[in-house]
Amino acid sequence: MLVKHAADVNCVDKRGWTALHVAAANDRIDVVRELVTNGADITAKTFSNETPRALALEQSNVEVCAFLMGRDMDTVEVYGYQKGKVLDNYMEYLLDRTTIQFDSLQDNWEGFWLDSPIEVKEVESWHPITFVKELRRWSKLNHPHVIKLFGICHGSQLQSPLFVYERLTYPSLLIYLMNSTRNNPHCDDIWEKLYQGAPGLQYLHDRNIIHGDLKCDSIAIATNGAAKLQNLGSDILPIGHRHYPNLTAAPEVISGLPPSFDSDVYSFGITIIQAFTLQHDPWHLTSEAHHAAVLSGLLPDKPSSLTCTEWQLITRMCSPDPLSRSSVSDVVRQLEVFYQNYKNSRHNKTSIAPPRTTVGDISITELGYYVPMMLSEIDQMCKGSNTTDKMTRQLYERLEDTFSVLKERSDTPAFPLIEQYCDILKYYRSRLRSITSVGNAGAARLAASRRETEDTFALNRDLDSFMDRALLPRSSEIHQWREIWKRQEQQQKKEMMESLEDFTALFEDIPNVNEREKLLTYLRFELSNYPARYLTKTASNFTRAKSKISSVGTLQHAKWFIPPYEVEFDKFDEFSSGAFRSVHRGRWKHSEVVVKKLKLANDGTASFSATFEADSLGGGNDSTHMSEEVQTTFLNEVEIWHTLFHPHVVQLFGACHIGQPFFVCEYAGGGQLDDYLRAYPDQAWIKLYEAALGLRYLHTKQVSHGDLKCNNIVIGSDGLAKLTDFGLSMLNSGELNIEQHRNDPHNIGAIRWKAPEVLRGEKATFASDVYSFGMCILEAVSGTYPWGMLMDPVVKYLEQKRIPQRPENCSDEAYALVKKMCRFNPTDRIGMNEVVSHLPEDVFLAVFEVYGTQMQFAVPVLNFADSLTFYSVECILESQA
Repeated sequence: MLVKHAADVNCVDKRGWTALHVAAANDRIDVVRELVTNGADITAKTFSNETPRALALEQSNVEVCAFLMGRDMDTVEVYGYQKGKVLDNYMEYLLDRTTIQFDSLQDNWEGFWLDSPIEVKEVESWHPITFVKELRRWSKLNHPHVIKLFGICHGSQLQSPLFVYERLTYPSLLIYLMNSTRNNPHCDDIWEKLYQGAPGLQYLHDRNIIHGDLKCDSIAIATNGAAKLQNLGSDILPIGHRHYPNLTAAPEVISGLPPSFDSDVYSFGITIIQAFTLQHDPWHLTSEAHHAAVLSGLLPDKPSSLTCTEWQLITRMCSPDPLSRSSVSDVVRQLEVFYQNYKNSRHNKTSIAPPRTTVGDISITELGYYVPMMLSEIDQMCKGSNTTDKMTRQLYERLEDTFSVLKERSDTPAFPLIEQYCDILKYYRSRLRSITSVGNAGAARLAASRRETEDTFALNRDLDSFMDRALLPRSSEIHQWREIWKRQEQQQKKEMMESLEDFTALFEDIPNVNEREKLLTYLRFELSNYPARYLTKTASNFTRAKSKISSVGTLQHAKWFIPPYEVEFDKFDEFSSGAFRSVHRGRWKHSEVVVKKLKLANDGTASFSATFEADSLGGGNDSTHMSEEVQTTFLNEVEIWHTLFHPHVVQLFGACHIGQPFFVCEYAGGGQLDDYLRAYPDQAWIKLYEAALGLRYLHTKQVSHGDLKCNNIVIGSDGLAKLTDFGLSMLNSGELNIEQHRNDPHNIGAIRWKAPEVLRGEKATFASDVYSFGMCILEAVSGTYPWGMLMDPVVKYLEQKRIPQRPENCSDEAYALVKKMCRFNPTDRIGMNEVVSHLPEDVFLAVFEVYGTQMQFAVPVLNFADSLTFYSVECILESQA
C-alpha cells in the first residue's frame, strides 16, 4: 500500500519500525522484496537498534534473512545459532540448575531456588536467538508493577531453557477478585489493581516493549495486593507460534496485523470489562460472532457498576481506529483519578468544612499553606518563552481562574474539595521547583521538558476532575486545554530534536566541563528511555541525535540512572535517618518506592529534604558534590546492587550520582525487622530464616553485606524478610571509634554487630557477615541490642574475646549456633550454607507451614554433626507425631 500510494517507505511507527522491519519480522519475503526494490533502507535501525536483518534472524525467518544478507539459507541458519553466544553478556542471570527444585508435572511450575519461592517458565520451541531477545528485554525491566526476573537456566543438560522469576500469591486478577470480599470486591479495590497495572504497561511502552497478551490473567497479585504484569513476550514469537488473546484482541490484531502499543491499550480496555464482570468472556458470543463484533467496532455490554465517565474511557481505549485510542499515559492518569475518587468517597463521606463565608477565607492554620501565595510563586516560575513554559502558563491561568470562581461562591463546598484544590497547587509548585532545579541553562530545561510536559497534562486532568466534583463549569475557552496541549506537545518534540542538531549552540551557556557532562547524562537518559516520545516522521534525526550524544562525554549511559526530576517524595517525611543516609517514602513512575539519599561529609547540614528543590545542574552548589573517592565507591555499590535479584534482597530500581547521590528501591511496607518483631515476636525465626537465605544468596554472588543488623533487615510489602543497605557503610568515610561511641545512648552505632577484625580496621568479608548475622539472631530473639545500650561491655568483649550471654528466651540449640557463627577467629566460623541448615528444627516446621511440602532441607540429625543427612519436612512431621 505504501508503494501504491507513493508514500515514504522509510516512515516509522512509535517503535521506530519501518515497513521493512515489520515485513522482515513476520516472514513476508514477497513484501520484503517489493519494499527493497522501491528504496526501503535495509540498514535502518529501530529505537532498539535492530535492523530488518536482525529481526528476521531473531524470528528464524531464514529466507528473508538470506535475502537481506546476500547469503545462502544454510549459512544463515548456522550464523543464527552462533549468535546464541551473546548469553555471555548475561552472566549475572545464569543460575545453577542444581539450586532449583520444581515439579515439572504441574501446570504452574512453582518451585524453590536456594530454598526461596519462585516460579519457573520453560521456553519450548523457541529459536535460541528469540530466547536471547526475550532475555534481553525482560532483564532490563525493573519496575514495582512488572514481574521480576531472577535468572535463567540454559545449557546442554536442559532440553529447553528456563526462566526463573518471582512467585506471586494470585496468578490472575480474576482469581484475586473472586476471592475478595466473598466474590463482591469493592470498586475502589478493582480500580486500584487496574491502576497499578497501568503504570507497568506504560513502563513497558516507554522502553519500546509491546506486551501483546493483555488480559486479567496477565495481571498477577502479590501477597501485599500489588498488581504486576506477567506473560510478556508474545509479540516476539515467530508468527506461527503466537497465541493472541482472542477475547481481548484489538480488531487489527484479529485481522492479522502484529500487536502494537495501540493494540495493548485496546486489550487493556477489555481487561477492565473482564475485571468488573468477573468473567473471562464478557462477550458471550461464539468465536465467529465475537470476531465480527470486534471488527465492526462493537464492545461488550457496559457493566452496571461502571459510571458513564468510566465507560467513556473504555470506549476511547477501544476505538476501532488505533490512532483515535487514548495514550497509555492518559489511561494511567485517568485510572488514578477513578481510584482516588472511590477511595475518597469511602473515607470522607462525612468530612465537611467548618462554616465560613468564602473559600478565600481559608486560614494557614487549617490547611498549612496560603493559596494566593502559592499562585504568586507559580506565576514567577512559568514566565519563560519556550513551549513548555507556555504549557505551564496555560495551566497556571486555569488554576487562577478556578480560584477566582471559588472565591465568589456563596455556598460552602465540602472540605475535601478545598483540600483537593490546594493539593493540586502544592503538587504543581513542587513539580515546578523540581524541574527548575536542573538549572536555568537552555540545555538543562530541554532535558527535563519531557517530564514537564507530562506533569502539565496530568495536572490539567486533575483540575478537570476537581472542577467536576466541585460542580464548576468547564465551558469557558480557558478550560479547553486538550487540543492546545497536543499541539504544544508536538512543538516541544520538534524543539528538542532541533536543539540536539546543534550542540555548539546548546552548550554555549555552559562552559564548565562537569556541568556539560551532567547535562549529557540527562539527555542520554531521555533518548535511551523514552525514544517513542521524540518520534518524528522518520527515525533518522533521532538516531543522529542519539549518536551525537553517545560520542561525547566520558560517562556512558547507565541502565540504572534515574534523574532527580523523575522521583517525587515528601521532604518532610523522613521516616529513617542514619549517620550517612536518610530515608524517604516517594513515588517513581506512579509507584510507591523508598528514596535513600546519602549524606555527604562536606554538605554542611547534610540535609536531604531540600535536595530536589535546591540542586542545580546549571550552577549547583559544589559543596554538595561527591569527592572522586566517594563517587567511585557509590558507583561500584550501584553496579553491584543493580545486578542482585532475589526474593530476600530489596530490589533496586535505580540511582542518581549527580549532586547528592540517592537510591530508588523497593518499598518495604512491613518496616524494619526489629520493629516488626515487637508486634509479631512469634515470627522471629521464620524471618531470620528468610534473611539467612538472602545473605546466602549475596555470598553466592561474591558480595559481602558489610553492615548487618536488624534495622538493615526489612519486611517487604510481600511479607518477606529482605536485606538492604549492604555495602553502604563503606560510603561512610569516618572510621569507627569506640571511645567516641562509648556509653552514648543516642549513638548506638553498628559496632555492636561488627566482627572484631572489622573493628580493627580490616575489610568486611563473608566471615564477618556471618558474625554480624549471629548478633542479629541474639537481637531478634531477645528484643534488645547486643550488649545492651552501653559500650563498656563491647570493650570488655574485645579484650576477653567473648560474645553476649545467652538471652533467657534463646534456646540452647540456637545459642550453640550463634557461638559457631561468632567465633573470634574468622576462619573458625561456619558459612551461610551451614547456618541455614543448622537453624533450629522448629524453624523448618514453621517454613513448612508457610511454603508446603515442596522444599527439601538439610536438617541436622545429631546435634549439628559435621556430616548432615538430608530429610524431607514430611519426615520431621512424622517424627513429631
